[in-house]
Amino acid sequence: RERPSVVLHIANTVVKRLSPFVRQVDFALDWVFLESGRAVYRQDEESGSTFIVLSGRLRSVITHPNGKKELVGEYGKGDLVGIVEMVTQTRRSTTVMAVRDSELAKLPEGLFNAIKLRFPVVVTRLI
Repeated sequence: RERPSVVLHIANTVVKRLSPFVRQVDFALDWVFLESGRAVYRQDEESGSTFIVLSGRLRSVITHPNGKKELVGEYGKGDLVGIVEMVTQTRRSTTVMAVRDSELAKLPEGLFNAIKLRFPVVVTRLI
């Protein structure tokens, strides 16, 4: 607190030592906070990203043509949500809602493809 210039210098040094790829990932990720009851995405929306659950709880529900809702799954810390639709470039097959206040990292398709090109083994393990 007494020497902000020292802290600034250290932070600057750390950032300079990060690889350009790590900086690209940091820049491209979006951090999302959702209050309980809010939708991450809705059934039939376009799917240009996937989400990593950092904290909280999500629930995936499909609405059938007759209006009946069916629970498909629940997701918690560390889970990937929406990756299948993003990879297959199809519309969202379910609605995903936060059932608790939740924090997510939104991984855009472009960043996913960059990771896939540079580290194919990582993507294989994610899927």
